[in-house]
Amino acid sequence: MCFLGAHQVFVRRGGDLLLQVNKLVNHFTSTDFDWKFVKDDVKSNIVKVRDNGVTITTTYKHRAELKENWSVLVKNLKLSDSGTYRGLWNGDDKEHILAEYIPVSPVSLTVFSHSNSSDCIVNTSCSPEDSDTSIIFTCDVKNCIQRSEVNPSRSIVVFVQQDHIICNYSNQVSWEQDKVDISAYCGKSSKSHRKFNDCDVTGKHSLHIG
Repeated sequence: MCFLGAHQVFVRRGGDLLLQVNKLVNHFTSTDFDWKFVKDDVKSNIVKVRDNGVTITTTYKHRAELKENWSVLVKNLKLSDSGTYRGLWNGDDKEHILAEYIPVSPVSLTVFSHSNSSDCIVNTSCSPEDSDTSIIFTCDVKNCIQRSEVNPSRSIVVFVQQDHIICNYSNQVSWEQDKVDISAYCGKSSKSHRKFNDCDVTGKHSLHIG
């Protein structure tokens, strides 16, 4: 038998995932196949296929649907569904699918201090709802500089564009954004600054957070 190894997929929250077996099951000599969900070393059964029938566990009763070739459709994915899905034939792992169903959460951009000088220095924090980390940036009318250190994971980009400080939070399946009007703290920027900020993206600073 030939099975594919582990692979990673990304699905947006509320979307569906098709767990597929990479071998025609009618070539198997007996019926003893399971799909399991593994997270933090805890295994949970999704579907059990036996000679006497198919059992979908209570947790997945209204969200899992058995398809052809013992593939299973898991519907309406939630943040808690992020983890590893395993197909087991006669108790041995044959299919490993590392499924990342973590769309980014809303993000909040907050100004906590600013200068009254003509330089227009604004200190901001960008905080994703799904993280207890706030990333600190110091911005002027042209760009932003990161002031706090974080571990890389998902992408946060903070930049200045058309008199706004913008925090963009994204991963492979989704993005969220929040912004503040810098002119509310420092007045309208000069014409030279406006010309700079009319670019598609200006003063962009990119990092990743965990």
